[in-house]
Amino acid sequence: MDVRTERLNELFFVYHKNLKNQSKSKYSRAVNYLKRRGFNLQDFLKVGGGVGYLQNKEWLNLPLYSFDGNLIGFLNRKVSYKKEFLYTPFNKPPSKSEAFVGLRELVIKDNSIYLVEGDFDWLAFRKAGILNSLPLCGLTISNQQVQWLKQKKIKKIFICFDNDLAGKNGAKNLKEYLTKQGFITKVIEIKAAAKDWNDLFLLNNSNWSAVLTNQLLF
Repeated sequence: MDVRTERLNELFFVYHKNLKNQSKSKYSRAVNYLKRRGFNLQDFLKVGGGVGYLQNKEWLNLPLYSFDGNLIGFLNRKVSYKKEFLYTPFNKPPSKSEAFVGLRELVIKDNSIYLVEGDFDWLAFRKAGILNSLPLCGLTISNQQVQWLKQKKIKKIFICFDNDLAGKNGAKNLKEYLTKQGFITKVIEIKAAAKDWNDLFLLNNSNWSAVLTNQLLF
């Protein structure tokens, strides 16, 4: 293990421990933020989530793993009403094109996968038992990610982006690209007045599995 990987693994355990052993006096804003988005502490911990300070602010983070299973960095979400993301370490940011958030938690089913925009959309899918899902953390996919999906024998891809203009246009463009790459591709739009899948989850927290299953029917 090289020095960089060793240091990243050390950071992972520090961030994870910070969240696991959080108290009312420290990192409480991060825990309350998760609750406002419909998630409990275990939802975040079991996917390797953690919390730390960056730029004197609390940031939740998720590990970013390369295709060969190595930890290469973190996706950090600022604990704030305004969405703000950072990739760390700053001195050598990880290449998102050669990795996925949630790679270690992926359970491929029926050679199919659901691609969502954001990390919290992905967590919402997991809450409903949709474990063959990954967050793109954006609207595009890299050639390296496409090749990895092919290596994993993925045949069908369901694109589940946000319910805004950017999400709809992004889904359309991605469908065209993935179809040309040989995948069977379907865009699934949110059939409700919710801006994204996490918001839809918040509106239907008590019967989320049934609601999401119905949304994914086509």
